[in-house]
Amino acid sequence: MKRSRWLWGFIGLASLIATLVFVFGFVYAVNDILNPSAATMGKEAAEPSESVPVTVPDPEKEYRITALGDSLTKGTGDEGGKGYVGYVAEKLGKTTGRKVTVVSNMAVNGYVSEQLLSDLETKKGTAYAIRQANLILLTIGGNDLSQAALAQNGGRNNLSEVSGIDPEKLEKQLKAPKENVKKILSLLSEINPEAKVVYVGLYNPYYEADESRRSSVVIQKWNGDVYETVNANPLMTLVPTQDLFEKKVTHYLAADQFHPNGAGYERIADRIVQALQ
Repeated sequence: MKRSRWLWGFIGLASLIATLVFVFGFVYAVNDILNPSAATMGKEAAEPSESVPVTVPDPEKEYRITALGDSLTKGTGDEGGKGYVGYVAEKLGKTTGRKVTVVSNMAVNGYVSEQLLSDLETKKGTAYAIRQANLILLTIGGNDLSQAALAQNGGRNNLSEVSGIDPEKLEKQLKAPKENVKKILSLLSEINPEAKVVYVGLYNPYYEADESRRSSVVIQKWNGDVYETVNANPLMTLVPTQDLFEKKVTHYLAADQFHPNGAGYERIADRIVQALQ
């Protein structure tokens, strides 16, 4: 009788432990989805020892991609989960016949230019992943632009009020973020002077809501200013996307009407692959 009670007690304890492990794992997984960190954005390089040499492969034989930036590089909104980075890797492999590896995707939802600049200046792991690549894909600036527009709108995210944004004031608000982007591009070149860098230009998700089209003019000005920096380096390319989304913007946006959907990301990827050929 005592042995039976002991056995049932042991079974009950084991069941309790198994339940706690399951609950902890579930909560951890949900938190990981709701509160993503840079370490969960994809395969990320471990922080290296200073003595570890980095050999960048010949792009004529192999592409090694490191992706940086915000939610667009993460692929938020793509129901298929690839994002433009996944499509680029897939399409580059098919069109060139070369091996394509995504070394690391360190993009983070909500990142602004100041945060990415800080990562490049302070995080050894970020610099290491950049040095491992011969192709760097980058989106940054969209959140800077959105924050500046919302600040004018009193923090209200109301598409019907987009036309009320003062473009001249917005230009002044974006002066510091533009300088951050220029510093980011300069640092990428310093960290890995042999890698190709593709900066994905901004598009206007509010095109159809803004009857005045003044927001598009500001975005075009941003892309033009960044292009001046990119154009000075033969290994850098700015891939324009604004024209891909205008006229039929709702066809290529996700349910949040801000991020691209799968079709939108694939259009961006097609243009990147074309620019690399």
